[in-house]
Amino acid sequence: PDCGGTNTCGIEICGDGLDNDSDALIDCFDPDCAGDPTCFEGDDLTCSDGLDNDADGLIDCLDADCVGTGPCPQAPNDDCVNAELVGEGTFPWDNTISTLDGPIDCDANMTNDVWFLYTATVDGTAVIETCNGGGTNDDTVLIVYDAAAGCPVAGSPCLVSADDTCANVPGGAAFMSNVELAVIAGESYYVQVGGWNGALGDGSLNIATSCGATAITNLNTAYDCGAAATEVTWTDGGFDSYDVLRDGVVLAAGLVAGTTSYTDATALSNGTYEYTVTGICLNGGQVSGSAFSNVSCSSGGETDLIFATEGLEDAGDVGLVNSSAALEAALTANGVQFLTVLDYPATQLGNVIGTYQRVWVCSGTFPLDGPLSTADSDALATWIEAGVSVYFEGGDMWGFAPTIGGFEGYDGVISALDGDDTFLAMNGLDTLIGTDWTDLIGVPYTQDAPGNDWTDQLTVGPELGGPDVGALWQEAGGAYITGALSLNQDTNGDPLGNTIVQSWEFGGFGGDQIDLVARMLVSLGGGGGGPTLPEFIRGDCNADGGFNIADAIFVLAALFSGGPAGTCLDACDANDDGGINIADAIYSLAALFSGGPPPTPTSCGVDPTDTDPLDCVSFPPCP
Repeated sequence: PDCGGTNTCGIEICGDGLDNDSDALIDCFDPDCAGDPTCFEGDDLTCSDGLDNDADGLIDCLDADCVGTGPCPQAPNDDCVNAELVGEGTFPWDNTISTLDGPIDCDANMTNDVWFLYTATVDGTAVIETCNGGGTNDDTVLIVYDAAAGCPVAGSPCLVSADDTCANVPGGAAFMSNVELAVIAGESYYVQVGGWNGALGDGSLNIATSCGATAITNLNTAYDCGAAATEVTWTDGGFDSYDVLRDGVVLAAGLVAGTTSYTDATALSNGTYEYTVTGICLNGGQVSGSAFSNVSCSSGGETDLIFATEGLEDAGDVGLVNSSAALEAALTANGVQFLTVLDYPATQLGNVIGTYQRVWVCSGTFPLDGPLSTADSDALATWIEAGVSVYFEGGDMWGFAPTIGGFEGYDGVISALDGDDTFLAMNGLDTLIGTDWTDLIGVPYTQDAPGNDWTDQLTVGPELGGPDVGALWQEAGGAYITGALSLNQDTNGDPLGNTIVQSWEFGGFGGDQIDLVARMLVSLGGGGGGPTLPEFIRGDCNADGGFNIADAIFVLAALFSGGPAGTCLDACDANDDGGINIADAIYSLAALFSGGPPPTPTSCGVDPTDTDPLDCVSFPPCP
């Protein structure tokens, strides 16, 4: 303070390394030195001394003031008039030695640009990008102009621009840019490449063209178990030729332009296969697309087919409840042979009719569900119309995200509410069409997504499948319906496949799941998909509709006293060992008088283990 007012302390002397005016700013960093010759950067000396002479934070060639000096030669394509001539390919660029030459109307963040004049070699779509990174510039802006109008000036329209769009490209650097535009062979386009808001560095500009499209679209596969062949289809994108591969192995090469399908006549084992279709342009550009084919053909013994769609969209995460696994265990316990497919129904459209009696679909609970498409819904309807019975469960099939399709006419649900999270227990109902589960009261339910289950609340009624529709389940307090049974029929009244639907997951059922599946099998029936098996009551050897001591006596008489053998040998095989002998009489007596397990099925049903030579010619008590 003692020096206040003296010339020595009041004026900043630029270049002496002191803060002469005590404003905490020294030499060229002090605004008082603006314009002082000492604070200059822009000649050969100041652009090579390693100092930030003008205190703008940029040293030597990183300072735009040095561009064009001896140490910092100007980029040859710094200006539009000197744009580098290019075609398709990869071209290096460096904007550390460039200035901003072009307009910024299409992106105000464009700085320090370089220019390319691109002439297309084919009609099609050009992809112009800096996505691969690899250089020192990690943030770019791209603008493309029609070269027919000459070098752009302020106000000139651009064809396309982009900033940060490589974030949407697999492997693309997040802040780099790419554009796509339709191009015509022989026509030229100015490409302006610059740093975003002052970003400097080098990189690569990549230009590639497709001769008609940038993607293989509508790629689908379907394996026909009967024909032992896979049909691969796609939409023609205008490519000059196509290659088809299975699991990386070329099946066909050079399929002519316009090809939209290929048949792989190879018998495949059950499993998942990846098919790839590559569209190829004569100029060397190519685009590929892939689709997975799930081969799931019956080996001859399976009567039931399970579609486990839950978790397919979420890397296999099915949530707290794994319904398909629970269903598999219950079917196994009931002696039912099945095949499980980790795919959607439409993929097996031609492989169900004549093969399977019943189809089970476990679609899960939002957000880990595998919702049906319209094609899937139509596939279920096709099977029902052919006599195949269908079980479907889904947390959001009807209320939150309903699927439009043929299955709507056969599921017995005429409307639904998205519901809430109150479904924690359930009661079975009397459908009034032959299925009565009113003995199932207050059965607890384990939610798949506790606190966020939003179980659909159903309104049940007749649809295309006819009048025989009944509510099957309700919330334990009677607040709403969560399941339905439909005994479908055609317009002539002839039976079709039956359906059971429910807006909750089988795996969360807190009662006897084995018993529940046994009930479902009775309600669904044998269907028309596979061989129709006769229904009978095991142990009722004399076929009088009841299981009692008379049946054991009937078996013993047939074995030792010349009595009749009975018209349904399966019914006489009480212990289900595939033969008729004294052990069956003992098994029956133990069940009746000693607490032994009862023969199953205990009510009218098919033989769940129909692998023995015994047959059931007639059993009048059952339909």
